[in-house]
Amino acid sequence: AGVSLDTSLVREAFAGFTEDIQRYHQDSQSALRDLLSSHISGEDSRLARMLAGESAAEHKRLNLLLEDTRRRMVDPESKASLPGAVLELLRGVLGDEERRVSNLVNAADPKSPVGFFLEQQRQAVSEMQNNYYEKVIVLEERLERQMAEIRNALQVDEKLQALQEQ
Repeated sequence: AGVSLDTSLVREAFAGFTEDIQRYHQDSQSALRDLLSSHISGEDSRLARMLAGESAAEHKRLNLLLEDTRRRMVDPESKASLPGAVLELLRGVLGDEERRVSNLVNAADPKSPVGFFLEQQRQAVSEMQNNYYEKVIVLEERLERQMAEIRNALQVDEKLQALQEQ
């Protein structure tokens, strides 16, 4: 479920609303002309023409207001626009997600999964080194004992040979 900055839906809604307003204005102008031509004359006609002029001015003002509102709503540079608001929302969400992911992979923090994993690996390597050193020490001690036994055996042979020679 991705988020799109496409403003076509908003543009289409404004265009439809503007078309409805224009259709209403044309219908009311047509009805007013029909009324003027068939039922009103003299002073009433003058008032009706003034009303038609005011209606046209209101229509123009409404169109300008709608166009200005539409421009503000679809301007991606404005934080108050729909794309701007969505962009700010995405920045906030992505910023939160970036902080969350950064905390997850923070190797310096032993509480983060990566930090915890690295600490476990350090401990495992340390234990392996300690085991290796212990085994090497035991092996060296055995070798020293065996060498001492060999030396003793050689000395015994030498002493036996010396006794036999005497």
